[in-house]
Amino acid sequence: MEVIESTKSATLDNVTVEALRRWKATAGQEWNVTVPVTFERK
Repeated sequence: MEVIESTKSATLDNVTVEALRRWKATAGQEWNVTVPVTFERK
């Protein structure tokens, strides 16, 4: 897994990657996906 564009925050980048690693796919099936993630300050 790789970060294509950093948030400039190692903490946000790391927790996002870890959350995506927990996604499950069908056993034995490889898949590639680009997941855009946007953080907004409220």
